[in-house]
Parts: sequence; structure tokens; C-alpha cells
Amino acid sequence: PSDFVFTLTPAADFNYKSEITHLQGHLGLSGQHYLSNGNLDHIDQNYQINSQHQATPKLNLSLNTSYIVDTTLQQELLSSGLVIGRSPRTSFLANPGMVYNITERLSTMINYNFTRVLYQAPQFTDYGIHQLGLSFNYTLRNQRTLLINNNIVREILYPGGNSYKTLGFYLGANHKFT
Repeated sequence: PSDFVFTLTPAADFNYKSEITHLQGHLGLSGQHYLSNGNLDHIDQNYQINSQHQATPKLNLSLNTSYIVDTTLQQELLSSGLVIGRSPRTSFLANPGMVYNITERLSTMINYNFTRVLYQAPQFTDYGIHQLGLSFNYTLRNQRTLLINNNIVREILYPGGNSYKTLGFYLGANHKFT
């Protein structure tokens, strides 16, 4: 069966930038109205605040946060083209971090990421994620090549004490071609 869908997506963004502080914010709504299937009508919400602060010449602190209320409907349509079931869900994200410039060419970054996703429908499983990252970046003398090391520990927690743990160790290089 076909339907007409009307979408309205108002949003407001803000930016504040000084020599040592940068704040960004986003407030967004996305409403869908189905002409024939009013039971699918929904308003998604997306709120984000991201910040960075240069605490000292060598230390940069950051915090990224979000609060999102949406449904699985849009994500399932984008992924598979099918809608098996639909559930409103709420997700929270908090991601504090710190970059320390050890020398002019060597820096390290440590960050923590907490995510929590809650579904209303019982056919979907709530979960939480804890992730800790430690990175090292080294710029070679040519100033165009960056050597990168990322180390990540992640745990995904499900109800009933079930969990999934991963450890990642990544090496890479980034070269800017002129």
C-alpha cells in the first residue's frame, strides 16, 4: 500500500568560539505525518552539545553529548527497505576527552564514551556501551606525514548480565599530498 508522507525538519545550531573555547550546539526536530497511516506519525528529537577548551598550551579538554529520541522505523527503512516492527527509542551519549601535546610532534589523546539506548518495545534489546580510547599521533619531520596508534577497549552491556567485550589496537599513517 502506498501513502503520502509529509516531513517538517526545523533545526537550530549555535556556535561560540574564542581563542581557547569552542562550543557547538544543535537542536533538531523531524516530524513525519502519514496521510493514510496516521499511526506511523512521529516527531524525532536530536539535541547535541559539543565543547572544546584549551586549558593550557599543551592540554585541550573536550566534551561531546547528545540526547536523541527517534524510532526504529526510519533506520529500518534506510537499512533494509522493510519495517518488521517499530519502537520509539531514546539514546544518550557522553564523551569526555583530553588531548595532551607531549612535544611539538607527539600528542596523546584519551577519551571515554558512554552510550545508552532504551527501546519501548520488548522485541528490541536495550544496551549500554562503555569505551575507553588511547591514541598517539606523531608528525614526521616533513610535516605532511602523521603516524597514528589507536588503542580501544569497548564493552557492550545487555540485560541479564550479558556483555560483549572488544580490544582494538590500530596502527596507521596519514600523508597529505600536495
